[in-house]
Amino acid sequence: MGFFEHTPFDDKIHIIYRKQAVHVRADKALLMHMRHGVTGTRKGHLLPALEMARYIRKRYCDHFHEELNISEHSLALELMIHMTAFLGGRFLDHELARLFPVTNPARKLVRYVADHVEVIDCGEKSIDNNRFVFDIAAAVRPLVYPAEALSLWIIPVRLRRSTE
Repeated sequence: MGFFEHTPFDDKIHIIYRKQAVHVRADKALLMHMRHGVTGTRKGHLLPALEMARYIRKRYCDHFHEELNISEHSLALELMIHMTAFLGGRFLDHELARLFPVTNPARKLVRYVADHVEVIDCGEKSIDNNRFVFDIAAAVRPLVYPAEALSLWIIPVRLRRSTE
């Protein structure tokens, strides 16, 4: 059986732990945590997503008495990439709303993507068919981390307000 918790980073960040998987809600609380420290990240300091990934892996191990078979970098990148997709989708949906009706195919696609990344499902390879994407990203993380961190930092103000 799994469990649910609010994190010590922010009691509004929701994580559900299940055998071989964790589910994190993409919302304003997670965004604020992910943005925290990005502009002031110094050598030797963890990106907030990596800090979150380490915390999740430790809590999983404490509860289930076994390791979550997802590397910390793969998990951190999944959190960052999903948050970027979620926020980008919300922003595009907001901008497209001014141009197209809800029935427009482009708008439907954007809304579909934004809705399906609202909960970040992070599973082990045996149950998560897209784990390989984040494992590959983790292998080239020196190229990915700066871009993802920057994308979370420069999200337009209008988007921040629309996610509140």
